[in-house]
Amino acid sequence: MRSSPFDSAVAGKSVLITETRMEPLQLLGRVGSTSFVIAGSRRPFCPESLNPYELMGAALGSCTAMILRLHADRMGLALSRIQVSVSHHSGYPETMALFERTIFLEGSISADDRLRLLEAAQRGPVDLSLRGGAEIRTILSTDDYLAAPPATSDYLSDISQAVAAGEESSSHTE
Repeated sequence: MRSSPFDSAVAGKSVLITETRMEPLQLLGRVGSTSFVIAGSRRPFCPESLNPYELMGAALGSCTAMILRLHADRMGLALSRIQVSVSHHSGYPETMALFERTIFLEGSISADDRLRLLEAAQRGPVDLSLRGGAEIRTILSTDDYLAAPPATSDYLSDISQAVAAGEESSSHTE
């Protein structure tokens, strides 16, 4: 089956990144019905854009908040709100980059439960991908279509597995 990169992105099967050619290094990202602007820097012409490091920080922060919410709900904790702040510190090219993550937990929970949530946060799918690295397979297309629909990951399945693995490991330590 052949489909265009745009059709694949609209179907939510891939993320399509396209140059806008309106400003230097300005890109438009598309997945499903969502579009977003990416730029190399936040200049006055594009204040609403994110740079690639900010996108990775957003992925890490959102994954952290989701896995914490799932764990807190399964543990029956009175956690009213979760906030995650992520900043990126580049060591490029001499050292490894650092993502600094600060977790804010609002609610009346014990110190032990806070530690259990901290452990869970470090087992999220995005956290593990960033720490362990990922294989990147690159194909240079000579066509304007995709020969087959691209494979997609099912994030909800990944995070559910991470939560289940966390529950299993905490039951073994008790």
